Amino acid sequence: MEIYIGFQEGGYLGSFLAAVFATVAPSLILMLTLMVLLYKFGTYPQVKRLNRQLRCFLE
Repeated sequence: MEIYIGFQEGGYLGSFLAAVFATVAPSLILMLTLMVLLYKFGTYPQVKRLNRQLRCFLE
């Protein structure tokens, strides 16, 4: 749908930009929000424990 709207409004370049933005923006917003929360609450023992457990799980 975003490609169609982007094409109608801006041609091929508009469709490309709309598709890239619709794909990248949600992940970018989520990652920035999580980064801010981790930076703000990173000193809490519960957050440290969760971070340690996730790190072991992801390695």
